[in-house]
Amino acid sequence: MSRLRQRSDVRYRQIDGEAVVLRQDAGETLVLNEAGSLILDCLAKGRSAAETASALAAAFEISENEALADVEAFAAELEAAGILENSSEGAAPCP
Repeated sequence: MSRLRQRSDVRYRQIDGEAVVLRQDAGETLVLNEAGSLILDCLAKGRSAAETASALAAAFEISENEALADVEAFAAELEAAGILENSSEGAAPCP
């Protein structure tokens, strides 16, 4: 999977472990749980799926393989929903 980044029309804010996501151009709002929030935050900052899976595995005490499968599936959903897009930019730190 290539690196992804947050689309320019997407804004999100983390509140009490959840993320509230706004797609400004589409006028859509989405609320993500703590795991989804962590995944979005890492991927939006350009972290790889493997780096994001490591953060998810550590945060939720699950195996790296399970975390990677979850990250890849959710990343595909976020990309299909127009929240993330492919990027060739460098990565920023995530939790």
